[in-house]
Amino acid sequence: MPNAQTEVNIFEKYYPNIKVKLVNAGAGSTEYQKFSTVVQAGSGIPDVVMLEFDMMPQYISTGALQDISKYVGNLKSKFSPWTWSEVSMGGGVYGIPEDTGPMGLFYQTSLFKKYNLAVPTTWAQFEQEALVFHKKIPSSIFLISRIQMDNGCLGCYGRRACFPFKVQVTTGVSVSTLLRL
Repeated sequence: MPNAQTEVNIFEKYYPNIKVKLVNAGAGSTEYQKFSTVVQAGSGIPDVVMLEFDMMPQYISTGALQDISKYVGNLKSKFSPWTWSEVSMGGGVYGIPEDTGPMGLFYQTSLFKKYNLAVPTTWAQFEQEALVFHKKIPSSIFLISRIQMDNGCLGCYGRRACFPFKVQVTTGVSVSTLLRL
C-alpha cells in the first residue's frame, strides 16, 4: 500500500505510546494465504489487517475479525452507506472502509438499440436488463470482462448478491453470466 509508512508515522505521532510494526504481507491471494495461516495457527495474528471487501465475510464468519462497533460506530456518517455496509455484518462493524473509487459501464450501443434495452444506471436496473437480454437471446452473454477481473468489480456484483455461475476461458478472455441468487 503506497504511503503506508507515512500513515504509521502520523498515527504514532498522535499516539506516542503505541508502536506500529508495519508488515507488507503482499496482496491478493498471497496476503490472504498468510493471514489464513496465522489465524488457523492462532499465533502471529496482526492487530490490524487490510482486506478487500469481498474477503471480509469469510474472516468474519470464522471469528478472525472482531466487532469494533463500540470504537468506530460514530464514524458511520462519514462514509457512503454502501461502503459502510461492506464492513458491517449481523449488526457488527469489522473494519473501516478505505479505497473506493468510481466505476464505469462500457456497452455496445447497437445491441442495446437492437434489443430495446435501457442503459442501466443502477445495479438493480443492470440486473433487470440482463434478465431481459437473456430471455431474448438465451445463448448469449450479457457481460464480458477481462480475465483478471478486479475485486472491485466482483465486490459490486456481490453487493447485489450476484455471483458468476459459469466461466468459460478462451484465448485470455473470461465470460461470466450473472445470476441473482
